[in-house]
Amino acid sequence: MQKEVFFFILFLLGVTHSIAQSPSSNPSSEYSSYIKGRLGLMGTWQTGNLDQLSVLPNGGISIVKNAYFAEFNASYHYLNVRGFNAINDFWTYGLFQHQPNHRVFPSIHTIMGFARSYKIEHSIVTGAGGGINVKKKSPDNFLQLHLYGSYLNFQYEMEGTHKAVAIGSLIRAMLPIKTHISLRWELSTFHSLWETNFWGGSNLLQLNISVLRNLSMNLSHQSYYNHQTAMDIENTNTEMLFGIQYQLNYQ
Repeated sequence: MQKEVFFFILFLLGVTHSIAQSPSSNPSSEYSSYIKGRLGLMGTWQTGNLDQLSVLPNGGISIVKNAYFAEFNASYHYLNVRGFNAINDFWTYGLFQHQPNHRVFPSIHTIMGFARSYKIEHSIVTGAGGGINVKKKSPDNFLQLHLYGSYLNFQYEMEGTHKAVAIGSLIRAMLPIKTHISLRWELSTFHSLWETNFWGGSNLLQLNISVLRNLSMNLSHQSYYNHQTAMDIENTNTEMLFGIQYQLNYQ
């Protein structure tokens, strides 16, 4: 008889824990600041005809001040099917902006990680450059464009390492659709200057729907593209995830 046990089902998925100072009544005050921490975990454990274990923990922290903005996120996806390690992906993302409320501002951006699912031994894209506020009204309603001079260190499994100076770009946006619905968009790319065919990027679209005061649902669609890939790996890969987010605010 087939036995199925689901071990982590939407457990702490997208949980957000926020610690904030009460902002000044003057939005330009240097004391206006807050910190947000995020922690989430989702997974399944299934036995029987299909023996598999899947876990997807993620977390991050954001520090917002008038003088600067800093954000760090990390995500891990592990999938083992009948003893075969099908997915073992870990990615970290970092962003630092100086004077982010200005029209143009300096910034630093980095993406690092590895991905068994795409045969990526390691990938590092990190650099400094600048950003521009195309639209900046509030933390929940903005559109930013970034351009960087970057260092690229990329290696597929069983292949040589590609090290080069690169150009990186990033688009960040948070767009309210209705009172309780918002859209998050992040598009990042890298372009090697040593080899013009060595480039790629990722695109994230996330729809957030507020259900209760501290509870919301989100639907995420993530696309990855690499112009040069390892054997048997498609140029374009996508994944769609559904989650529940709980948020606590302290002021």
